[in-house]
Amino acid sequence: MRPFGIVYLVADTLTGKKYVGQTRQVLEVRWQQHVGANYTLPPQSALDKAIRATGADLFTIEQIDEATNQLDLDDREAYWIRFHWTANPERGYNSLEARTANPAFAKNAPKVELSSATRARFRNRRKQVELKPVEHPTVLRWHSLPAHMRRDSSA
Repeated sequence: MRPFGIVYLVADTLTGKKYVGQTRQVLEVRWQQHVGANYTLPPQSALDKAIRATGADLFTIEQIDEATNQLDLDDREAYWIRFHWTANPERGYNSLEARTANPAFAKNAPKVELSSATRARFRNRRKQVELKPVEHPTVLRWHSLPAHMRRDSSA
């Protein structure tokens, strides 16, 4: 069965910068939209500008996650943006404003009343998060890992 949507990672092989995106389409179709938009429309995003400047041949694209509904897809995209630090202009092409299609996270979205089940789900998700150090040759970072990705299976 095909998932509701996928999260993908675009990597610039020249600069090492990355972009995390989500789509409900086949990955190849979404990539052609990224590439095609760079030749028919003025560049709108940092990724568009980079593809236009260096050419699509210097980019790779791969699926990194999938989801069964829109809220889960938004959450997973936001997780991978944080994981790869792609909202940092020095490391990636994502912008903070475009991190999610979920209107509850939009900058000027009206406040919505969450059901008690949704509030409980977010409360439980916060309890499942654990900080782990990740060693890197130049930097020591802390990443928030979901329960299913932890080494210990006590959760």
